[in-house]
Amino acid sequence: MLNSIKLLILNISIIFNFKLFTMDGLVFVYLIVAVWILLSIRAIIEISKFSYKMRMKKLIWTNLVIIFPFGGLIAYYLFGKQNLSA
Repeated sequence: MLNSIKLLILNISIIFNFKLFTMDGLVFVYLIVAVWILLSIRAIIEISKFSYKMRMKKLIWTNLVIIFPFGGLIAYYLFGKQNLSA
């Protein structure tokens, strides 16, 4: 997970073309990482609130969000809510 965060920080600094070690750059990157972590926690809490009858789907979505932090989170917010509510 730490490598994923380092990769995220590096990509954000390249995309927005700012110096990473200035105060503005670090604050921006920390805000982006904090939002990403909060969205991951929110997704896991939402997954846990679905019916117990869907425990296999809940397990799959939880693992996707945890194991694939970026892709899993995006996939959950695009497809997961509809998949679990069906």
